[in-house]
Amino acid sequence: MPDASHQFPAEPETLTAALSAYLGAAVEQLRVLASGWETTLYEFELRTPSGLLPGVEAGIPLVLRFYPSLEAADKGALEYLGELYVETGQIEKAKENVVRLQQLCPSGCEELADLEKAVSSTGPKVN
Repeated sequence: MPDASHQFPAEPETLTAALSAYLGAAVEQLRVLASGWETTLYEFELRTPSGLLPGVEAGIPLVLRFYPSLEAADKGALEYLGELYVETGQIEKAKENVVRLQQLCPSGCEELADLEKAVSSTGPKVN
């Protein structure tokens, strides 16, 4: 999936068109659910199914969360991104997220423990 985060403006009026083009489906009823210093949540519905979202039916509300950058201090996002890195073989990037979570959770936290477990479960691949 291409990185299109730079294409998404924050205003719902213009975000609808950009999101529709990116997903290849008509976006309707886009509205801001919450907005803060770190993130903005949008809710929307698709008029037609999207190939990028298998299993999502038209008319079912979806939620989209935007972060200002990958530096956002959201522990869950860092954990999930780190797990994605592990799944795609990008172990060094996953380890960078472990370090970031260690900074955010000096006494430890669930997200850090889960990502450390995912990273440690990777071993050398045997052919």
